[in-house]
Amino acid sequence: MKKITCTFLMALLSLTFIQGQNEGKSFTVAQQQVDFKILKKALERLHPGLTRFNTQQAMDQHFADLQKALQTPQTERSLLRLLSQFTAKIKCSHTYCNPWNIDKGVKKRIYGESPREFPFKFQMVGERMIITKDLSNEYELKRGDEILEINGIAMPTIIKAFRTVVKKDGNAFPQQTAQMETYAFDYYFPLFFPVKATYDLEVRQYQSGKKKQLTVKALPKKEWKANMLARFGKNKTYDDLWSFAMWNNETAYLEIGTYVTWKMKQNWKKRLKEAFVTMKSKGAKRLILDLRGNSGGLTEAAIELLRYLYDRPFKFGEKTLVKNYQAGDVKPYLNTWDKKALNPPARFFKKQADGMYEFLPGKNRKFKPFKNRFKGKVYVLCSAHNGSGGTSTLAHIQEQNLGTIIGQETGGSKEGPIGGQIFYLTLPNTKMEIDLPVMRGYMPIKYPEKLQKDKGVIPDMIVKKSIDDIAKGIDTELEYVKKNLIAREKVEK
Repeated sequence: MKKITCTFLMALLSLTFIQGQNEGKSFTVAQQQVDFKILKKALERLHPGLTRFNTQQAMDQHFADLQKALQTPQTERSLLRLLSQFTAKIKCSHTYCNPWNIDKGVKKRIYGESPREFPFKFQMVGERMIITKDLSNEYELKRGDEILEINGIAMPTIIKAFRTVVKKDGNAFPQQTAQMETYAFDYYFPLFFPVKATYDLEVRQYQSGKKKQLTVKALPKKEWKANMLARFGKNKTYDDLWSFAMWNNETAYLEIGTYVTWKMKQNWKKRLKEAFVTMKSKGAKRLILDLRGNSGGLTEAAIELLRYLYDRPFKFGEKTLVKNYQAGDVKPYLNTWDKKALNPPARFFKKQADGMYEFLPGKNRKFKPFKNRFKGKVYVLCSAHNGSGGTSTLAHIQEQNLGTIIGQETGGSKEGPIGGQIFYLTLPNTKMEIDLPVMRGYMPIKYPEKLQKDKGVIPDMIVKKSIDDIAKGIDTELEYVKKNLIAREKVEK
């Protein structure tokens, strides 16, 4: 009996240590309340969309709830969770505690000296986690296997927790689960659930349908990358997210998976130009434009692409508004990539009747189509991963009839993103960081009265992914275009 009791106590102490080691520093109520006041003042002064998807009453309540929660002393871990839950209520995909901007000390104390990662790549089908690549040292799972539980926690419980913190625009819920496939799982899981050196999994095997239990080691990034390279080849770079091919003399395929062109080594403008020159010289009759995964980046890249699709001069945005162009007394807590943005000239802005300011530079600028613009039929692939500039591109294509959009409802906002210039707000006592976008853009929308303002772009043809297709490595959207749309074209001839 003594041996059993001792074993139980050791296990309990071990679990307590695992949870405790990730709590980080503790804060006093006074420290938290000072930081709260700075956060509230910064958001109310500068954020142009607090009441875009919330009433003023609802937003006031969100602030009040956060202030009340901060009457209890928090740790770095619990505070990061609280702030993530608060920013998620704003329903703006550029407003969040950014994992790439988090203070290094805070990150180290919450996630450890050498953060360990979930050893799988997966796709979410609704709320179901389907394995696409097993990167674990154990290497027992196959493509198409479904993870049902992690460390004894059922997937619906995990999803429910994640929905309270993962950013989205409006009510673009697919955008949330899509982000689990990229950064969100490793970032948020430790904020809600105990972490340890392994993951205990319950899995449903695709081939047999049988359930299986196994334990896999959580991997340091270096080991994760090594397994990826050995089994599946290197992970894609930003340059790899662009590709071009002529399938035959009639059909061109162009993938533009990102607008983060400043991280590319190759000349992106040259690559784009060469693709459209090739299409013209080959006499391509149709273009499959793959924008899946494109969540934005450089606006210039979006405009450059559209200049190859439009047949007339166009404005990229209808207007851009800011709440205030001077940061006031929250300025000492702000940073950004262009320091001039913290003190812009007054001549750049014109006050509106509602108290907002219109950003004037480039307001009426029109962009001319390129000579090598594509004149054939355009099929555009989209997904829930689209956001920001990626969604704005799709909005142009749909509103101006530049192509047929196929895929799933996108993230982002068809009406236009809140982004452009983003300030990084660092709270002085807790060192918590919140991305604070200050520009609200509006896309040219033909029929504003029909616009679903809390949604991204709804495809012209909705094509849902299936577990069978994932298991078999079938590209669902691409196959739909080939077997239905291109085949129909040939029949109609």
